[in-house]
Amino acid sequence: MFYLAVYIVIGNSDNKLTQKEWSEFCEALDEAVMRKVGSYLTVHGEWYSEPSSAYQNACWSVEIRAQHIAEALKTRLGFLCKEFKQDSIVWAVAPNPEFIGPVV
Repeated sequence: MFYLAVYIVIGNSDNKLTQKEWSEFCEALDEAVMRKVGSYLTVHGEWYSEPSSAYQNACWSVEIRAQHIAEALKTRLGFLCKEFKQDSIVWAVAPNPEFIGPVV
């Protein structure tokens, strides 16, 4: 069975993007992730940097259960890199997620 726990992270700490462009980038990435939601992808969380922070960052935590969904999403992220003039988007796979149960 195919399974990936992935963190997708974007940033604008170099200020390449205006505030409006950053907002559009976040919206486009969120749309790319949400378009894949269904029986093969679950979003566990979405986080943004503190508004008063000197750095702009955003992170999505997703669980992917089909290789074709992972590949399609990675391809879309590549297009978003180009569209928003980014050097990269982080695709951080958690290789061995561990579920810790209650202490008995």
